Amino acid sequence: MDWLKLINNEAFKEWLINTGSSSTLPQGDFRLDPFGSSLRKFNNAHSWLEVLSNTGVFTPSGRKSQAISDLTSAELLKSDESFTDFGKLVYDKWEKYSIPAGNADYEIHRCLLLISASFNKSNSVYKDYYSRWLELRKIFSFNFLINNKVYLYLFSYLDKDAVGFNPVKFVKSLNLTEKNFTSTIDWESIKTYYSDASVDTAVNKYESTISGYLTREGRSNICIAMELFNSNKSEREAVIAEIGIASPELDVLNNILADIKVSISASQKIYYGAPGTGKSHKIKEILKGKESRTERVTFHPEYDYASFIGGFKPITEKDAVSGLDEIKYKFVPQIFTNIYIDAWQNEFQDYFLVIEEINRGNCAEIFGDIFQLLDEGYEITPSFELANHLEKMLTKKGYDGFTNGKMQLPSNLSLLATMNTSDQSLFPMDSAFKRRWDWEYIPIDYNKLPENPSSNFKVTLSDTESFYWIDFIKKVNSIIKQNPNLGMDKCIGNYFIKAKDDTISLEEFINKAIFYLWNDVFKDEDDHIFEENTFYEDFFPIPEKGKEKVEKILKKIGLIEPEKED
Repeated sequence: MDWLKLINNEAFKEWLINTGSSSTLPQGDFRLDPFGSSLRKFNNAHSWLEVLSNTGVFTPSGRKSQAISDLTSAELLKSDESFTDFGKLVYDKWEKYSIPAGNADYEIHRCLLLISASFNKSNSVYKDYYSRWLELRKIFSFNFLINNKVYLYLFSYLDKDAVGFNPVKFVKSLNLTEKNFTSTIDWESIKTYYSDASVDTAVNKYESTISGYLTREGRSNICIAMELFNSNKSEREAVIAEIGIASPELDVLNNILADIKVSISASQKIYYGAPGTGKSHKIKEILKGKESRTERVTFHPEYDYASFIGGFKPITEKDAVSGLDEIKYKFVPQIFTNIYIDAWQNEFQDYFLVIEEINRGNCAEIFGDIFQLLDEGYEITPSFELANHLEKMLTKKGYDGFTNGKMQLPSNLSLLATMNTSDQSLFPMDSAFKRRWDWEYIPIDYNKLPENPSSNFKVTLSDTESFYWIDFIKKVNSIIKQNPNLGMDKCIGNYFIKAKDDTISLEEFINKAIFYLWNDVFKDEDDHIFEENTFYEDFFPIPEKGKEKVEKILKKIGLIEPEKED
């Protein structure tokens, strides 16, 4: 079904009216290039930067203030008219390959070197363009996008949040393919569907704005460069054939492609600490915007090598002759193998495998000989069935990752793990496994500062009574740390309980925090926070007994003053 028939709904109508009401239409977040109204290619900018490099003076043709604005937006120039570090790296690359300044025939070369430099210098702006290009490529083929340029701009203009709707996010949620899109956009069908004057005005504005860009080559050039950057040798040959580059430009382009090296800093790190300190949240913040290249798994005692790497499983297939369903055993790859292949197939993108609660599983059993790959540059010979799968998915498709019968961890694949130090693992990690990881301790934060959201959490005792969660854990953790049988591992972290609108109900507090303290912390301790002869069951039913029992704990730990006797 055509994508327009799927997206035409009341939400899209309101979005069109809302976003199309302004005099001009800005692009949304899904931009693919730095080009504005005046900067449409880099060939003239190259000439200006050449003069700047030779004389130290920025003297562009045309309006200088506009040129400064354009090249500042492109991350190549500072507002004081000097090179940015990134801009100097890009210019030096252009000079290294003798790209002639001002020559428009070498525009793809400039864009390719710019994208390459963004990974060498870790420039987030161009890396974001690249990530969005790869998102488009999940829906469309390269040939479709280059021959139907309207889609290079459509997504940029539709990726805006308004009236609770975002067309691009909606389209992504439908998991559409290229077959759902026609070579042109039938703007008239949108107007006909809604039959609304305000929609007509908005649609006309979007159509005229996007159409005005279609004759420009800037975005096409940078998208071609991004495709070349992400392709293997055979794929690059197909791209070059499609765009029709010939010598001498082709010779220079091949030299650049042969030399491209990308520096992506992969890591293997375990974030550890008391339960609830925000280890998973920290990883989530690190990987914000990279969710499409992230896989997650939680280890547990029953998790094994076949679940992590892959193994033979029964698969139902129809027999080619009889047409009847037959059960066959085939190698089925699992999360590690899948992301290993993804990373090798996209060497210029960073990939992440997140392992939650790594110490709850038998790491020796789960990783098997794969754990040796955690040593930089180390190669192993995989099992026969895994080798066959890697050969099919990598070697035969022209990718690295399985060479001479060996596999090696790609430099763009990071493994990040969390570990609660309080968990009593059935399978302790051995020292050989531990030393292959970097470790970062996540402490409990008792500071009452805006950067610490948990400082606002309150536990409600009644409609009029409450106490600060952070004050409670500070008091309790002080008692826990003083007990030599317990120590830091048993402490409670800031996010042990997930507050809703900064509020923790009495039920949540008793069912999670009190239960943990009763069952896992003070169960066998003489020195504890509970009254003598108190059982966990005494907190129930919570409405009748819970509040009174909690108040006694708060008094005992000194969080509230005990009542004075007459």
